[in-house]
Amino acid sequence: MNMFPINAALPWVAVAVFARLQPEQIPAGWLGAIIAVAVVSGMAYWHAARLRRKRRQYSHDYLFADLCALHRLNRPSRNLLKQLARYHNLGHPARMFLEPVWLDPQRLPQALHARAEEIVKLRAELFGIGQTPAEALDA
Repeated sequence: MNMFPINAALPWVAVAVFARLQPEQIPAGWLGAIIAVAVVSGMAYWHAARLRRKRRQYSHDYLFADLCALHRLNRPSRNLLKQLARYHNLGHPARMFLEPVWLDPQRLPQALHARAEEIVKLRAELFGIGQTPAEALDA
């Protein structure tokens, strides 16, 4: 028993064309070419999707993005972590989530001293290490 009507599965143009043709009138070469194109297109799409998944799975950038999403960091916090990673010459910014030493307020570059309070807050969120901004700047 056919659950779906034929016109629900095929585009209306194909239904109109195949409705007028009898099975023996359909050129086998054209039908074979259409099927071959569909199979090759499907395989190419599957391969591209597989490569995309693999690239995302083993990418340092996506690891950093996933860790930021996991910790629910907003865009300014993400950018701040990236700035600190660049300043400390870390090859992979995801290391910022592993080692709290990179968020040490005493090791801040001069350009980021204005954001010391934000860095201390971020360090407390990520590692549970608390220090007030005044203590950080005085030390």
